[in-house]
Parts: sequence; structure tokens; C-alpha cells
Amino acid sequence: MMMNKILAEILKDPELKKIVDTLSDEEIEDNLLVLYKQKQDNDYLKENPGFLIDNDDVYMESYLEKRGNQLVQMYRPSKNQGTRLECLYMPEVSDDKELYPAEERALVFNAMQEIKNSDKGLYLYGSYGSGKTYLCMRFARELAKTKSVICVYYPEFINAIKNNMKKGNSIDDLIDRVKKVDILLIDDLGREQNTTFNRDQILSVIINYRYQYKLKTIITTNRSIDELDEHLAETSDKVDKVASGAITDRIRHMMKIVELSGKDYR
Repeated sequence: MMMNKILAEILKDPELKKIVDTLSDEEIEDNLLVLYKQKQDNDYLKENPGFLIDNDDVYMESYLEKRGNQLVQMYRPSKNQGTRLECLYMPEVSDDKELYPAEERALVFNAMQEIKNSDKGLYLYGSYGSGKTYLCMRFARELAKTKSVICVYYPEFINAIKNNMKKGNSIDDLIDRVKKVDILLIDDLGREQNTTFNRDQILSVIINYRYQYKLKTIITTNRSIDELDEHLAETSDKVDKVASGAITDRIRHMMKIVELSGKDYR
């Protein structure tokens, strides 16, 4: 009875159904577990680029190979090597390559090339509409060819955490997801309402972890690093320069600080 249920699940996968159709009843029974394992892998690969094996940087996908009467699970590089970029709550970004004049981008592009192959990050600040998100998203897509990248719109990320807390859900998985990724883009930092909780239990946790493990972090913001320090220090009940300074000191050490000047292109 259990065998029939497992086989029914396997047959929901069109790729595996083709394989099963070529097998005898005895071969199906002998290979049921490996077929089911491949079904689980196929389901995982629908939502993920692949498996990282032995800490390698290449995503792998599993497949079945028949040897005699036995099916053997094998691994090969995944077809999705170039799709390691995940966006969380990010607004739509224009992809008009002619939108921003070259002279305004040169300093930013030079900084990006300088840090590309190191663990150094980028703190890009400038006025609204100057193209910070656009340029950093282009950079993130390039980095995603070899590393896993998450781009998160920070104000909405904070709202998502608040909503999870209101529902009684754990927020640890969401925070862990962004703090541990190879490369993290935090978009529009400093636009969120600053509270002691947001600063000390969310941002500080993310920045401290990434500083400790030398993980590349990119930040876009409308605030200079000194202005961010002031923003993070002030909450509704007090001013805490020590807490804000601990975060901005980490940022200064982790990232190259670059200003993007120019008019509003939105």
C-alpha cells in the first residue's frame, strides 16, 4: 500500500514517469527509493538553482542514470548558474542603459571594479532618483554569475518582519536568510523608521554577522555615512550614539564609501 502511494507521487513528475514507463515491475520496486529521492530533488530544483556540494561555488543538479537494472543518482552543473539573484520586496527598476550619463557613473563603476573580486563592499549614497539602485542592481546581476546574491528593499523588509511578529511567526529565518547570503544588497537604508528594535535586533545583527564573516555587502541610501549615524542614533525615546556608531564603524571598515551626484532621473 505504501509502495503504491510513493509510486503515485513519483508519477506526478513527467520526467520520472518517462523513466518508470521503461522499467519492469521488479525494477520499479528495486529502484523505488532512488526514484522518490529524485522526485524530491526535482521539486527542490523548481524553486532553487541547484545544490552546493563540498562548499563548491558551482550549483549542481541531480539526474538518474541506468546501470544494468539499477538507477544511480548522478550530479552535473545546473543549467541555472546565472540565476543566483533573488529580490525581496524590491521595487521595479528601469533597465534603460542610456538613462544615466557616463561621467556621473564613472566613479561608481571604478569603485565596483575595485571591489569586485574582494570581500570589500560598497556604500553608495546620493539624492533620490540619482540611479543608485539601478547601478547596484546591474552590479548585483554581474556578481550573481558566481555567487548567491539577495537584493532587499530595506523599508519593506522591516515591514515584513513586523507583520511576521504580529502573526506570531518567527523572524529568525528571514533575518538569517539575508545575513548569511554570499552577497547582500540593502536598498534604501535609512528610509525606514528607526526604532531601538529595528536598529539593535535587525540591522545590527545583519551587519555584525557579515562583518565577522567578511561577506560582501552593498548599501544604497540617501544619507551620507554621518547622516546615517545620526538617523540610527535617534529613536522616539532617546539618542544612542554608541549603538549607531557601532553599526556605522562596521560599515566604514566593510565598504568603500562613494557618493553618486547628479539630478533626479526618475
